[in-house]
Amino acid sequence: MQVFMLVLASNQPEQFDWAINDRMDEIVYFDVPKLRERERMIRQYFDMYILQPSLDKKQRIRLADSIDYTAKCKEVAARTEGLSGRELSKIAIAWQTMAFSSEDGTLTEEMMDNVVNNAIEANKKKQEWRQHRLPDAHVNLPQLPSTSSSEK
Repeated sequence: MQVFMLVLASNQPEQFDWAINDRMDEIVYFDVPKLRERERMIRQYFDMYILQPSLDKKQRIRLADSIDYTAKCKEVAARTEGLSGRELSKIAIAWQTMAFSSEDGTLTEEMMDNVVNNAIEANKKKQEWRQHRLPDAHVNLPQLPSTSSSEK
């Protein structure tokens, strides 16, 4: 007999069918990362997507001389309250994309700030949409007339 574990993750668990939730043995809530967690995560993603590729001789990312990346990662962590870990990783991936698509492969502070500003705005928009979401489809279904065997 093979044993396996199924892990479901969602930012909107209320969208799962009730039968799915009923079959889950355990439900664990993960909040969005707090400041210290965001600092560690952003630094980790910066290392992964910016510094590590810089060691590759084929595709180098250069940092603008003005960037103190330790201080910049802390600043970004302070600005990104409410963003999920996935949103934080997407910021670093976008930094990498910006650097690779730049003329000389240099990541500037302005590029970093633009990416962070866009991520914060996108998160705000998602939160607005979440507040004004449509009702669940099954809530307002019209009642069908019942047919009893005596009516046939």
